[in-house]
Amino acid sequence: MNNNTSHQNALHGTKTADNLMHAFEKEATAALRSDIYSQMAREGNDISTRRMLDEMRENGTSQGELWLGYLDEIEDTAQNLSHLSDIKRDMDSSMYNDMALVAEDEGFHEIAEKFRMAATVQNNHSARLDDRVSQMNGTKTWDANTMHTCPVCGYTITGNNHPEVCPLCVREWL
Repeated sequence: MNNNTSHQNALHGTKTADNLMHAFEKEATAALRSDIYSQMAREGNDISTRRMLDEMRENGTSQGELWLGYLDEIEDTAQNLSHLSDIKRDMDSSMYNDMALVAEDEGFHEIAEKFRMAATVQNNHSARLDDRVSQMNGTKTWDANTMHTCPVCGYTITGNNHPEVCPLCVREWL
């Protein structure tokens, strides 16, 4: 939902464009922290804090959408997924692997291994996004090698299709 495309060309290369991206990144970080902290409040049965944090997360998401809209970075679903795949691929190929090397050099072997594991997750996310874009564009259909991930628990199965009920969490595969 981008109503700000007329600003995009004028914004290119400006400090305002940099500020919009910085605002988006800060809102994204705050929204994720709000979500994590809300889960902790939920576990502690602190309903008031959970609701407040959930509301703040939604507010931050809305503001983030506004800032990305001005930057013309909200497009159709296939383009959005392709853009996200590029980000995930960069996280896999450079960010986490570079971080793992630094952690190793500094003697933080457990953290280095976690960074490497996170790189693998990002790689899987990128592949899933790319597959979905190909499916949306009609250039790929599901086959025996298609990976399906349960949206509830994350259980993964490979095949032409997924079951109606997840064998792990026993919930409907949405």
